[in-house]
Amino acid sequence: QPSLSELELIEPELWFRNNPNSAEKLSKEMRIDVYGKGHSQDSFNGQYHGQLGTKGSRSKVNGLNRYKSSVAIENHCENSYFTEKICDPILMYSMPFYFGASDIDMYFPAGSFVNITNIGNKGVREIADGCNYIDSLRDIASIVEARELILYKYNIINVAWRLVMELQ
Repeated sequence: QPSLSELELIEPELWFRNNPNSAEKLSKEMRIDVYGKGHSQDSFNGQYHGQLGTKGSRSKVNGLNRYKSSVAIENHCENSYFTEKICDPILMYSMPFYFGASDIDMYFPAGSFVNITNIGNKGVREIADGCNYIDSLRDIASIVEARELILYKYNIINVAWRLVMELQ
């Protein structure tokens, strides 16, 4: 079982493209496991583990359930735009350190994520420090509330149902 200071990075392209030495810096602060697609096996100081799939031992469920925290990085940053990058960790009770929509707090309650979108150059240190204090940040009630929002409000079936009901 990973310690509190271990971290998983989900789809790291955007963060590492903008901060090319971040993985190396972060790996000096803590042990990291990097998942995603499009990288060679020796990427990220040899800590790249390939893409998580949908089945078997490589599923996102099996990947995320090992971690108390994750870095969730959107491929595109725009207000009111978020994807499974933040939802998947929340659904697995893994605290996401989120890089994406700067207004994400309009959609998820405080305590259910850590917004790292605007952390700038101090990012690596702040992520490492945050993981060391994850128990004080991890408000299980906020994670549960965020999960309920994902499952019952933001889920596409529920969105479609509300639209149909509005037409009647």
